[in-house]
Amino acid sequence: MQCCYLHCSYLCNIGGWSYRRAHGTEGIENLINRARKSQPDVEANWNEFLKKITPKFQPLLRERMDDLRGTIVKKILGKTRIKTVLTELQDQYAGSEQDIDYS
Repeated sequence: MQCCYLHCSYLCNIGGWSYRRAHGTEGIENLINRARKSQPDVEANWNEFLKKITPKFQPLLRERMDDLRGTIVKKILGKTRIKTVLTELQDQYAGSEQDIDYS
């Protein structure tokens, strides 16, 4: 879940919104819709976000963003159906119940 939290924190910062609590899919859908309407400058906002992060973790986050830029970020800001984006966020970035080892 922390991975999803990081992505949501980043998404909140690309448009300058303050949205850091866990919300249901309605909140995420609204966030995606606002991002699509405003078409934020992803690079500028990402760099501003990184300035707030401990320098020790910045290289890791830069590398991760390089991976995400052409995939989920492109889908969030593009014309991919919101339901498809939400499913991918859940399956690929937040994990699922099947991934958890309760032993």
